[in-house]
Amino acid sequence: MNKERWPLDLNDDRWRAWNGLVKRTQEGDREAYERLLTEISPLVLKFVAKRVFNPDYVDDAFQEVLLSFHKALHTYRSELPFAPWFFAVIRNATWSALEKNRKFAQREVPTEDFSLVSAPEEREEGLHEGLHRALDSLPGMYRQA
Repeated sequence: MNKERWPLDLNDDRWRAWNGLVKRTQEGDREAYERLLTEISPLVLKFVAKRVFNPDYVDDAFQEVLLSFHKALHTYRSELPFAPWFFAVIRNATWSALEKNRKFAQREVPTEDFSLVSAPEEREEGLHEGLHRALDSLPGMYRQA
């Protein structure tokens, strides 16, 4: 089993190359930016996938992290090592994506539960009398939606 290990050594040639690609990207070189995204995307995806436990959300989180990376790119200072900045950006973006997903999931209603919901019945067909009493106790202007 020969798995490629991602370079975590700050002196690794890949980190230096990515530093150069970021610098060129900041100068407006689109080809450098495309190459940078192509080369870092597998690392970003691996990083995100290890932290997002819902496999259905990994792709969305990955896209959000890449967008955050894109937005933060102008903040990188090329005289500093790329790896610490890079991991800070993708770590924070991953946590933001997870928080966004958590807030969404709290409000989400699973579609499979819709089959259990029936359409409201008309009053004559037997809605709960307690509901009718409560509605009847309201002033007339508040009884209709």
